[in-house]
Amino acid sequence: GGRFSLATSALQEFKVLTAELEAESQNICSLGR
Repeated sequence: GGRFSLATSALQEFKVLTAELEAESQNICSLGR
């Protein structure tokens, strides 16, 4: 289904974005020390 695949790709993008955000925050924390 087109709608399902669209939701899946959106979820995948969200996961990637969340992971990048998490890595970025960890970088900032390590820089602060």
